[in-house]
Amino acid sequence: MNTLRKVPTKPRNKTEYILSTLRKLQHKAQEQYVVSRVLHKLDDLSIEFVCQQYLVPDDKSYLLDLFFPQFATYVEVNELGHASPDAIIEDALRKTNIQENFGLNLVVIKTYDNKRNLLEISKINKQVDNFVETLQRKKIQQLKAGKFIPWDYDKKFNPEHHARHGVLKVEADVTLATQSDVIRMFGQSYKAWQKGAWDWKGTEYDVWFPKFFKSSAWENRYAEDGTTIIERKLDGGKAYDFNTKKRKRIVFPHFKDQFGNRYYKFVGVYEIDYHKSSEFSIFHKQISNSINLKNQD
Repeated sequence: MNTLRKVPTKPRNKTEYILSTLRKLQHKAQEQYVVSRVLHKLDDLSIEFVCQQYLVPDDKSYLLDLFFPQFATYVEVNELGHASPDAIIEDALRKTNIQENFGLNLVVIKTYDNKRNLLEISKINKQVDNFVETLQRKKIQQLKAGKFIPWDYDKKFNPEHHARHGVLKVEADVTLATQSDVIRMFGQSYKAWQKGAWDWKGTEYDVWFPKFFKSSAWENRYAEDGTTIIERKLDGGKAYDFNTKKRKRIVFPHFKDQFGNRYYKFVGVYEIDYHKSSEFSIFHKQISNSINLKNQD
């Protein structure tokens, strides 16, 4: 008998979001314990958190266990698989790449010791409690500087909310549900828009919506530096016509959240590197983490 594929649904409010997030971790005992303890000890609904956060679309090497966007901080729960010598080397390289290319700070919560024994719960708790105290200090520092923006789940996918200051910033975690929502931030309204890019007329930019997976004709992927996107034609397809492309692109790739929903997230402004590009491969190098919606200077 055929069964219908379950369609992902976005939680309707913050309560549903939190409960659904914890439910998704039910098969990861140590991670579920650490995340739930962090949230209960923190006890602060103004602080946003994301589990299983993709930094690069659909690239599991950049999948964060627990991410706090307001503080550019993420947590990795080191279970038994992180204890091998190879895993330790890979984790160190990953930490460096994320720090250098995305500016995020790592906190590690260990659940096993160096002899591959499960830690006593009191030792896990101590690590979690120290981390929670660090987050609380970060919030106080931002409050004193007038920079803390409370988590408002209802406005997370609202174009007007993200565009309210006239500037989009990568660190603000600008996230929209549809391409037409993205375009609304740039002053244009469409009932629907489902194309690879949108021309921001009167400027030197277009808004690009790349998909990071292979098709029969093309693929987009990040280079190892995390700040270069390679757009490549496959199977010797029609060559690129650089005369029809704007040099600078405001990039909103397709992402996937922990519930399986697709969305669009601002990852910066990119510029074509003509020296590296060819008629079948275009290299886009990140040149800015922000874009002014009002002045295109």
